Parts: sequence; structure tokens; C-alpha cells
Amino acid sequence: MNNEDLKKLQAVQKEILDEIVRICNKHDITVFLSGGTLLGAVRHKGFIPWDDDLDVCMFREDYDKFVNIVKAELADKYTYIDYNVEKDYAMCFAKIIKNNTVLLERNANPKVRNGIYVDVFPLDYIGDSPDAGKYANKLPVYKLLLLSKCHYRVVKRLSPKVKYGLKAIGLFYTKNRLKKNIEKCIKEIAKGEAKYCYEITDSGVDRAISKRYNVSDYAEIVKLEFEGSTYNAPSNFDNVLKALYGDYMQLPPVEARGNYHGIEILKFGEE
Repeated sequence: MNNEDLKKLQAVQKEILDEIVRICNKHDITVFLSGGTLLGAVRHKGFIPWDDDLDVCMFREDYDKFVNIVKAELADKYTYIDYNVEKDYAMCFAKIIKNNTVLLERNANPKVRNGIYVDVFPLDYIGDSPDAGKYANKLPVYKLLLLSKCHYRVVKRLSPKVKYGLKAIGLFYTKNRLKKNIEKCIKEIAKGEAKYCYEITDSGVDRAISKRYNVSDYAEIVKLEFEGSTYNAPSNFDNVLKALYGDYMQLPPVEARGNYHGIEILKFGEE
């Protein structure tokens, strides 16, 4: 992807972000910049120059509220998807997609609606119940099984032994059963005193609660500049970014920059 296309992609993603924020403000939902988008706001006051996606998050209670109202509120040029509305979509979080665009990543499922998008992550609580660790270990397995059942290309890149194991175990599960198991894990992980939180349903299938933020890091909201506008960020974004990236102000080596998501096809459509 050349730099011109990257800038156009980022502009569409910010456009989608503004639509999400509009809806959240209307319905008193608190949405935060998340992940690399939060890092970009802190370090660059906008996108990380080579970043090719945009992420936001909201606490689970706000996420559930958002899911219930977003389809009725979205402008016509956008579409909401999650695994309850898109049959072969296996991610455990939502996307807002701009219609008439195409964005296909190397690990994605070509059968799923693939347009320029913004990820919307639920920020789930991590409690201190005795069973939290047990369910945290189960969650990545169920996520990987769902990816396999939905024929995501990322599974093809696993070793033959792992692929065979997933296919064999998957015979005992329907997609709906896996979704229910994932939702049970989320609830069980949250039980007890919840001092911590994380996007435990993100696309990383090799972790659940190995990374975490303090709930207190989100106790207050600060406004950060991002591409000429200001958006919500957790008050203690320093702790959040250190938990994610360590020394986050240090730039990665040049060879580690660019096309992180493996974009293979990108089309902007017509306005």
C-alpha cells in the first residue's frame, strides 16, 4: 500500500470514528481511543504514521448498550457487524464498516463483509474469583475454535497438527455453542472484585488476561488530540500504554512498520 492510499484509508477510518462518537454522545455512552490509536494520539497527536487501523473501546455495560442502539442510529453509508448478525464472522467484538468499500486482510474470511472498518472492543472486567484463571485459559481455545469453524484464513497458517486438532474438536461444537461458551467465560472472568480490565475478546487468540489495565486508570476521562479533533482517553493513559507496549515512546525499527494487518485488497468505492 502506498502512502497516498494509507492516508486515504486513515481519513475514512477517522470518518467512521466520528460517526461512532456521534452515536455515543447522543446516548451517553463513553467510548475511548484504544490500542495503537491511543498510542498514536499520545505520541503523534494522530495516527501512528504507518498504522492501518483504528480501535476504540468501551466498558462492557456501555458496549451492550451500544450494540442495542447502533443499527438504528448509524447513517446509511455504514454497516454494523458482529458475530450475531454476520454468520461467518468469528471475532468477539464489533466492527463499523463503510459501505461500498473493500478491505481484505490476509488472515480474514473472504466470505464475510470486508470493508474499511473501525473495531469496537468491549472492555471487560477481570475479577479475583478462584475460577477466573480457569475460564481465562478456556477463552482463547474457544476463540480459535470459532475462527476455525468460520474458515478464517489465519487457521490455514497453523501447523497441520493444530489444524487437525481444531477440526476434530470442532465436530463437538456448533458456532452458537462456541459463542455461548465465550460469553460464559467473559462473565466468569468478571466475577469477584474487579480491579482490572482488558479487551479480553480482541483478536489475539493466545492471550486472555495476561495483559490488563487497572480499572482505576479509566476512573476519569481526558481529552487527547487525534488528527485535529479531540477524543476520550483514560485519565491514566500512561499506565495503559505501558501495559500494552512497555516503553511506548520508543519508535519500533523501520522494518517493523507498515501493513501490520496484511491488507491484500483495498478499494475506496464511490461517494
